[in-house]
Amino acid sequence: MKTIKKSGIVIWIAVIVSISVFSGTGILVNAADSSSGVTAEIADMITKLDSVTMENSDISGFTSDIPDADSDSSIDSSTDRSAGDSADNSAELFPADSDYAESYSGNSGSSSSEKIFHKPQLLLEESNLSGQSLNAGTTFEMSVTFHNKSRSQNIFGLKISPSTETTGIEFDKNSFYVQRLTPGESVTINPLMTIAKDAQPGQVTLSFSLEYEDSKATGSTGAETLTFHIVQPVRAELEISDIPSVLYTMDTIEIPVKVLNLGKDKICNVMVKLEAQGLAPKETVFLGNIDPGTASDGSMKVYVKGLTDSSDENQVLPGQTAGVFTLTYEDSSGQTYETTTDFQSEIKEFKIQSLTVEEESEETNSWWYSIFAVAAFFLIALILFLAGALHRKNILLEEMQKAARFSDIDKQIPSVK
Repeated sequence: MKTIKKSGIVIWIAVIVSISVFSGTGILVNAADSSSGVTAEIADMITKLDSVTMENSDISGFTSDIPDADSDSSIDSSTDRSAGDSADNSAELFPADSDYAESYSGNSGSSSSEKIFHKPQLLLEESNLSGQSLNAGTTFEMSVTFHNKSRSQNIFGLKISPSTETTGIEFDKNSFYVQRLTPGESVTINPLMTIAKDAQPGQVTLSFSLEYEDSKATGSTGAETLTFHIVQPVRAELEISDIPSVLYTMDTIEIPVKVLNLGKDKICNVMVKLEAQGLAPKETVFLGNIDPGTASDGSMKVYVKGLTDSSDENQVLPGQTAGVFTLTYEDSSGQTYETTTDFQSEIKEFKIQSLTVEEESEETNSWWYSIFAVAAFFLIALILFLAGALHRKNILLEEMQKAARFSDIDKQIPSVK
């Protein structure tokens, strides 16, 4: 405001000096009439000056052409024309789309100006793949949308090329071409992506390289990325062995468990738990992470509390019980899986046999009876053996006696002849 007031005073002084010069040459005949006319002209000039200064934000550039008040030179009539030109050019200084085009002019006051165009930006706006989890060995049709963010410039000769550094991924097309993309317009491409069966599980980054030209045929490049996960199908197996077919109440048994990872991806947070009526597992078996093609072992302690009556929970009943072992694990993307294994067992009541004196004596007599029976058997066998031997001896003696008699008869026969 101080600069505007100073400029107005300078103009007033210059006009008064001009009036005095013109009066000396005899151009003005009536001083009173001239004074009133000059006053009106000066007021009109001040009004124009205020309008120009309000429209032009660079007031210092406008006033640089006005001489200082102490100078002896006078203001030429071209000052009004310069002010008018500045007022006309002030509208081009701030165009409608100031983010993408600007006018530039020097401090010389020239009416010529040059527009500055900024590079249009092409951004990935939407995709149906970002954050998804895809199984290995599948084919997926992508939908990727790119948007021209410029509000004033077209994009020409757009080339979009998808790529990735992850092995086992192929695209049906290497690039896509768009002839023209107007300001604010979007384009969607649909590349077909195939994932190999043996692709490594984990996060994958896809890159889209962008090549295009602006309205002045200036080449530009860019790149956009998105990520997704490859998941290998998981397959785990639970092995339960050594489950007793008969369980006794008040007993604690230990059941070994084994989990095998039969897939190509690591399984995480592996746990095995038991649910069965009449059985109370003391813990859940946690096996942690299991690499593909390996196994992990553990054991579970189970207390046999027995079956209970629905009317009386304190009454323990024998009978058949059925249970379920549940295997829980996660894949590399955090998805949870469960498999179950069923079993059946019989629960019997546990009996404590008390040892009394009578039972001990009975057990002692039974022991002596056994010894006596064995001794009697051996004695009878010995008697039979001796009786047999004596019988054979008697038979042998009788044969010897007969032989002796026959010998005596043979001796007597020759004497008779």
